[in-house]
Amino acid sequence: GLKVEVESSSGVFRDMGSWRDEDWVDGVEIRWDADQPVASATVFLRRDASTAKSLAPLRTDSTANQTTGGAYAPAVDVGREVKISLAIVAASCSPGSTDYNLVFRGEIDEWSVEADPMQVHMRDPGALLQDRWVETSTRQYGTSSGTAMETVIQSILDDALSTDAPTLSTPTSPVFPIAPKFRQETVPVYDAVTAVSDLTGWITRYRYSSGSSDFTLQLYAPSRTSTTPNSTFATGRYAMLPRVSLDRQDIRNAVSVSYPTSSGRQSLTVTATSSIDLYGRRWLEF
Repeated sequence: GLKVEVESSSGVFRDMGSWRDEDWVDGVEIRWDADQPVASATVFLRRDASTAKSLAPLRTDSTANQTTGGAYAPAVDVGREVKISLAIVAASCSPGSTDYNLVFRGEIDEWSVEADPMQVHMRDPGALLQDRWVETSTRQYGTSSGTAMETVIQSILDDALSTDAPTLSTPTSPVFPIAPKFRQETVPVYDAVTAVSDLTGWITRYRYSSGSSDFTLQLYAPSRTSTTPNSTFATGRYAMLPRVSLDRQDIRNAVSVSYPTSSGRQSLTVTATSSIDLYGRRWLEF
């Protein structure tokens, strides 16, 4: 089962599978890339159910874009939050409310209604950090005695975003004190916090937290040696595969790192022979 909930102008989430007694949901696409810090999604919604019922946001005469009192209030608009949930149950069963699991949450960046179904594009909560900037370069972070990396990141978030700042979750501390004081330049907030977590090769991005049953901003170390698949899908879990592909564009199997030492710059190159045999030598330098 697929559930798409869109926030209303009053902050109430509406199930678009039953809004105004219609199932508007035609499908969804969710894009998560290890190289992109913010996930994105597209929801395909039926634009028109009838002449009088349309989700096209500029249709002020549509009953789907009106409150119970008849006032104009578009059901879909930019800036609204969207939740996408999935439920996997036996083919003969209908999912209950507790069967659904949240798989994406984000805010609408764009809607387009030139075709039916209409398309609604959104990014996960990390979009706030991409869009907002560190607007002053007078603040300094770190201390001579050392300040924990996660504390510095939270301070940057608090200073730049004020009451909109998310709380950073750090399941395991990197134990990396930021010793020298540095002045934060005026850059997008995500660039600022990523520059700090990059010091240890860690990642700052939104991930699902089973503890809170929601997506939270987390500082974590990527898995570098795992050979276990992140997910497996049995044949009974899907009806069709519209696209199955492998692109070697992002594969790197020979990596060189250059770094300073007390005796001058040193370099190290590590290769993955089995990957080179399969895909050819694909080099990257840091």
